[in-house]
Amino acid sequence: MGIVRKWGAVPVRIGDQQYFSAEFQLENPRIFFQFKLRTTTAEPMFVVVKQGSKALECLRQGDVLPMTYHYQDRDIPAERKMTKIKSIRDGGAIGFKDHFIITLDFPPDSLHS
Repeated sequence: MGIVRKWGAVPVRIGDQQYFSAEFQLENPRIFFQFKLRTTTAEPMFVVVKQGSKALECLRQGDVLPMTYHYQDRDIPAERKMTKIKSIRDGGAIGFKDHFIITLDFPPDSLHS
């Protein structure tokens, strides 16, 4: 029968905002990464990153970095928010073979920026 996935109800709702994707830029080399946001009842906001991605080389649990959040409606301007990397876990256990799950959160002082 396989694995039944119960996530992916995008856009992700955080407070009054409904974000569809998030992006960040590595300082060196200057590469942009954009990921579709996903959600579950246990994790309100996470992204799925392929094993071996350069993004994984630069992100560590506990890091706080600026990310740009995009709405599904492209007419709404993107928002830049400081974002905390809550955890980085192997995604195989929940059906994302050869991928990592990166859970995201907004530090309390960034919710009003």
